Amino acid sequence: MLYQQNLINVFFYFQCELVTARGFRCQVHYVVTGGGFIVQLHRILPPLEGVQNSTKRSRFPVILQTGLIGTSADFVMASSNVTLDTAVMGQNLGFELVKRGYDVFLSNNRGNEYALNHTTLNPKDRAFWRWTFGDIGQEDTPTIVDYVLKATSASKVHFVGHSQGTAVMFVLLSTNQQSAVSEKLASFVAISPITRIGNAKTSFRYLLKLLTPVL
Repeated sequence: MLYQQNLINVFFYFQCELVTARGFRCQVHYVVTGGGFIVQLHRILPPLEGVQNSTKRSRFPVILQTGLIGTSADFVMASSNVTLDTAVMGQNLGFELVKRGYDVFLSNNRGNEYALNHTTLNPKDRAFWRWTFGDIGQEDTPTIVDYVLKATSASKVHFVGHSQGTAVMFVLLSTNQQSAVSEKLASFVAISPITRIGNAKTSFRYLLKLLTPVL
């Protein structure tokens, strides 16, 4: 039985509500990854009217992968001031790409608000949380790429990662899957790229050390 995701705080929008509140359309896709986690992808669709040539040509797919403790909402919540005018560059990457003709899929990381389901495990189980960034890169990321390609009938996809979202692709490209994955990528854009945290000086690094014995 799948674990039923708890409702997030009612004072916050659900992801698709954030999208539709700005005049765009939204779809929720569920991807079962190699590790058995069920990750939500949020696909932003252009308004029925307003985005030039949005329905007149094939829209090239783009995956936006969030960072540590982030969600897919990170790419659409920077500003509530959204215009469909392509001459105006807004602060929400997800919307800006859609305005310019891309088919945008906002991805999530296992364990965040939109990826608390698993085929056999419950988030209350310790085993649910026993994984690494490397596991995401090797098990979740390739499945998400393949899912988007199939959903869009495209042969390649752009992958844009932020922070941990870059690390998981770096992991994947360093494995024996590198050759197969590279053929599916039109580009890989790394925003605030990270490959190790040995020199990190943030307090979060020390919090991880405290949590490790618990997990």
